[in-house]
Amino acid sequence: MAETRAEFQTSTDNDGSGFTALSGSAKALIFAGLMATSMGQTVLFSILGPLGRELALSELQVGAIIAVSALTVVLVSPWWGRRSDRVGRKPVFVSSVIGFSVTTLLFSALLGLGLAGFYVGWAAFAVLVAGRVLYALVIAGGQPSAAGFIADTTAPEDRAGAMALVGGAFGVGSILGPGLAFMLAPAGVLVPLFAVAFVGGVIALLCIFFLPESPRLRDADADKPALRLLDRRIWPILLGVLGVFVAVAMVQQTLAFFVQDLGGLGVAETAQRTGAYFALFAAANLAAVIAVARARPAPAKAVAMGGALATVGVSLLLFAPITMPALAASSAIMGVGFGALIPGLQGGASVAVGPDEQGAAGGFVAAAMAAGYIIGPLAGPATYMAAPAVTHVAAMICVGLGAGLAAYWIRRA
Repeated sequence: MAETRAEFQTSTDNDGSGFTALSGSAKALIFAGLMATSMGQTVLFSILGPLGRELALSELQVGAIIAVSALTVVLVSPWWGRRSDRVGRKPVFVSSVIGFSVTTLLFSALLGLGLAGFYVGWAAFAVLVAGRVLYALVIAGGQPSAAGFIADTTAPEDRAGAMALVGGAFGVGSILGPGLAFMLAPAGVLVPLFAVAFVGGVIALLCIFFLPESPRLRDADADKPALRLLDRRIWPILLGVLGVFVAVAMVQQTLAFFVQDLGGLGVAETAQRTGAYFALFAAANLAAVIAVARARPAPAKAVAMGGALATVGVSLLLFAPITMPALAASSAIMGVGFGALIPGLQGGASVAVGPDEQGAAGGFVAAAMAAGYIIGPLAGPATYMAAPAVTHVAAMICVGLGAGLAAYWIRRA
């Protein structure tokens, strides 16, 4: 442990910025913790729908379980971020990974009890909402503390490239999660959830023993006002984050309907084709995250470029009724665009605030992202009922205005 801490604290940047670089082992542990969380979320998304029907839950109830969890993340992420500014990045991050493992195990057990006939219908709904709220309460500290780790150890001009670590972890997890569900579900529908809980537990143990504290951690000034949501330095960036993630959620929530309606497909073929488009999006997203990490563009540039590409990608959906390959092109271009946008937005929020406000800024960004997944899944189907083009134009406006506002404000910082 002492050897790892020394490596962390003595690996300095070559540009003389005074920032102590994050060691490879520390980066790997942070990446693994975030990846496990992402895997757990996508595994659950893969199996909760059919399991919900087994428990006599409606589609609306299944969606409400996820929405309540997202709302909880919105409410508590800023608190966790401020907590990491005060007590340190490591305690908050480790608590998040441990909490992920324990609450995923608990939620799996609750599902198992429901399948065994202990409760169905509204009773099952109440139990699962409680379990998912507990999950959200404890995992919400992971992203803000990870962002704080990165902000503490990188110069402002390199912040967007460094923040790609967070986006890359979630991208890899979003690919591995459904793959894990596909491989392990034949052994039992809950086996993938138990497996990812075990993975999270192993990563938590490694973090306890080998993840050092941030070298730039300083005692917070108890008299200094905490960073607020409406702080003029950051609220326009958060509004941009919200717009971008509303657009993402609108497209994701309605894509299966769109694919099915365009092709007149059955349920199985719709799921297969939609899954292929999501996989293409995830692969392109991960490739863009890797490119941003290597190129290290300024945050405003990453947001502007990513926003332009994401807007073009969404606009191609308007041509899908004419040429089906537009769907594949749209998925790939959107993946690249959002892969550049997200680290740029995170980096921009980071450089807008002071060194002792990094965790708080990361918490507000995580809350804005989660809020997008509350609004988007409602706005997407509502506009789709009018016409698919209404959904896609609305998503274009959200991502275009959101990215434009954020890029302008970050450039001013």
